[in-house]
Amino acid sequence: MRILAALLFCAALLAAACGGDDDTSPTPVASGSPSPTAAGSATETVGPTATATRTGGIEGVLDVPAGGGEVALAAGAYRTARFQPEAHFSLEDGWSAAFDTERFVDLYRGEDPAENCVCLISPDGVFDTESGAKTDLPTDLVTWLTTNPNLTTSNPSSLQVNGLAGRQMDVALKAGVAAAKGTYIAAGDQSFVVKPGEKQHLIVLDYRGKPLIIAQRTPAAEYGAYFPFVESVVGGLTFAG
Repeated sequence: MRILAALLFCAALLAAACGGDDDTSPTPVASGSPSPTAAGSATETVGPTATATRTGGIEGVLDVPAGGGEVALAAGAYRTARFQPEAHFSLEDGWSAAFDTERFVDLYRGEDPAENCVCLISPDGVFDTESGAKTDLPTDLVTWLTTNPNLTTSNPSSLQVNGLAGRQMDVALKAGVAAAKGTYIAAGDQSFVVKPGEKQHLIVLDYRGKPLIIAQRTPAAEYGAYFPFVESVVGGLTFAG
């Protein structure tokens, strides 16, 4: 399947021709993964190609405590219990979930919910690049990301994820910037962070006129190797409600 395009997570475990720094160039991805397209090229399209087992066609509900908690997930099809819009996706073996709130979902592999994760983010604000205070969501989130002085971003490219139009880009903390400046997206009670030595891939979708983010969060050294796991989630990701 093609993606990241698309994962998502964990940040919370949670952007350039628009004016952002281009110190981080898109990393080549595994075959079949959506990669940033060159300026003027056709829009990337990501479709339903996930391969996770769907037992009897029954869809499970993410059973994560309201305040967060690490929950191992069996392979199968799932929908979110709290996140809005309701997300539907399939998982292979080896995934866990740490959060499912109204605005933030953290799916991860391994032992650390904040590493090697795919996050779904319905942002309600950003953090001021100087003071760090939470502020209103900008009208153009992609432009805000690419002009954020604390971040290094690749040139955004257009894509479609199961019918939803969006833009995708790589994100890293600019060299020499304090780690505290890496907190940049607000999602309810959750803050999405990019840490030193980390490389993220964001897909900012337009969902009924509002931004919806799918974020891959992983150490820079593992960025490319993690794509097959991300594509297995994003390929079948849809939203409702």
